[in-house]
Amino acid sequence: MAPSGAGMSCVIVLDAKGTTVTWQAVETGQDLLGVHGMRVHVLLPGETFDLTRRAVIGNAPPAAVGR
Repeated sequence: MAPSGAGMSCVIVLDAKGTTVTWQAVETGQDLLGVHGMRVHVLLPGETFDLTRRAVIGNAPPAAVGR
């Protein structure tokens, strides 16, 4: 059981520093967006993300054996 106030799922961090963003207009008016070079971090319960260092800190509990 997680401590009170702790998350029970995951958090996704999209780090767009240094990415290239492109867009393409289409006739429907719903322009298309392209992103290249983006970093994606998926944090588990117990992990945190340092915004200054742009790095995951903390360790998630070990995974159950046999999963």
